[in-house]
Amino acid sequence: MKILLVDDDRAWSNSLKDELEALEFEVIYESDADNALNQIKKYKPDAVLLDILFHGENKGKPTFDKIREMRNPPPVIILTTTMVDTYKSEDYPGAALAYPKGALNPEDEQTYKIFADKIRGIIEGADDIDKYVEKFKEIGIVVGKSKAMRDVYRMVLKASETKATVLITGETGTGKELVARAIHKFSDRN
Repeated sequence: MKILLVDDDRAWSNSLKDELEALEFEVIYESDADNALNQIKKYKPDAVLLDILFHGENKGKPTFDKIREMRNPPPVIILTTTMVDTYKSEDYPGAALAYPKGALNPEDEQTYKIFADKIRGIIEGADDIDKYVEKFKEIGIVVGKSKAMRDVYRMVLKASETKATVLITGETGTGKELVARAIHKFSDRN
């Protein structure tokens, strides 16, 4: 699972990055909140860990809002320190979780395992079939909720994010034209 960590505290972030990589995550680190969207587009992370304060300035909120406006945004976990007491969930609608940095203790590896489990749960929850079904309902294409169809929905959404040529094969009557229309509809080329 791929994670984008956006935080200006390099030492703390390197420690978290090392711990999460030891727990089998791929972690991309970005210290500048203004560059978070570029990193999301470049690396397509499964989740974003986003700090709120950057050099004493709340850059987390505008960055969070820009991420939420993206097509198929990754789940965002808000990291907090100084704003733990003043963090308001209504300011971050759609945030997957707000997690206090102080809960991660370098002397206690168990705290990182607990956090990693929460991240995995959020990423797996983001792969909710209802999210895909709703997107396909928008364009009038709903054919099922089986694992095979969930895989098709996932492939359609991934293909629509690229500029690559897509070859769709299959037996007559399996829905190749519907898949082609869905890829086109969800792409920037629509």
